[in-house]
Amino acid sequence: MISEEKSLIPCKKNLQIFNTFGLHSIAQNFVTVSQISQLSSLSELASNYSRIHILGGGSNIILPEILDGLLIKVELLGINLIENRPKNRIIEIAAGELWHNIVANFTFNGWAGLENLALIPGTVGAAPIQNIGAYGVELSDYFHSLIAWDLKSGSMVHMDASDCQFDYRDSIFKKKTHSHLLILSVRLNLPKCWKPNLEYPDLKKFFKFSSTDPKLEEIFYAICSIRKAKLPDPNIIGNVGCFFKNPVINLEKQNISFQEFPDIIHYKQRDGRCKIFAGCLIEKCGWRGRSKGSVGVYKHQPLVLVNLGGAKAKEVIQLAQSIQQDVTKKYGIFLEIEPVII
Repeated sequence: MISEEKSLIPCKKNLQIFNTFGLHSIAQNFVTVSQISQLSSLSELASNYSRIHILGGGSNIILPEILDGLLIKVELLGINLIENRPKNRIIEIAAGELWHNIVANFTFNGWAGLENLALIPGTVGAAPIQNIGAYGVELSDYFHSLIAWDLKSGSMVHMDASDCQFDYRDSIFKKKTHSHLLILSVRLNLPKCWKPNLEYPDLKKFFKFSSTDPKLEEIFYAICSIRKAKLPDPNIIGNVGCFFKNPVINLEKQNISFQEFPDIIHYKQRDGRCKIFAGCLIEKCGWRGRSKGSVGVYKHQPLVLVNLGGAKAKEVIQLAQSIQQDVTKKYGIFLEIEPVII
């Protein structure tokens, strides 16, 4: 039986339960897309609005009290093994699937590659936008391609990795020129010949007494354990995970001396630049555990800002700006905000 197409009639919606920071926000025009058959109608609807917003899991967004324009909530579901080659698998995942559920599913199915990205909140469709990454792995390492819907032309768009222009926590989808693209599904290329990635310090420490390489499931559980120890559960304390990007700098141009600041955690990159742990900079500026109004810096991880109860977007932005100013003043390094602020 073919299911009937669900009508797309915008309505007002309180988004508090749809964003992990727990901000009270009213969307003036809210629609949910759960079927491919709705896309043509969606394009017609979107043509009536000058501003279009797309919402997945709400785990990387700071919402205003009133959200104008059209807000599209993506709830497309499904997993499909596209190709099963001798050395790798190509798997397509619908945009509305929860990322962590996919990682868990693949891990216990014996499909390796994503285990270091366990417990990252949000949906699969949001993963390419942010080029999500953690513990030495980024989505782009296993990305094959994606399918998007062009809201302007009303047509499907196929994009490979080069089209997406992936960078550290960045992609072409963050540019206004591509805000009309709605990601429908993501294809991943997972190798069958797997070697664990244990280069990240926390993982090295976790497995330092292991005489053999840990199994796939062991790495998955280790990542979950490490993240739970550092990051608050958004179901208990509102947050969007890491609020600032780790700055990647050219040491010569930036004129930073680690002899002057020997306690700053940093790592050299393949291209000669240096990645500095933003959380370390924030902590050295005295922000760990401090708060302003209803927003605070998490005591176990200074990279995380938390909702202490009834927080508003304005308070979040003010605290973030105060941290940025202090870090810039002390180290000459500007911390870039990671979540999307509308």
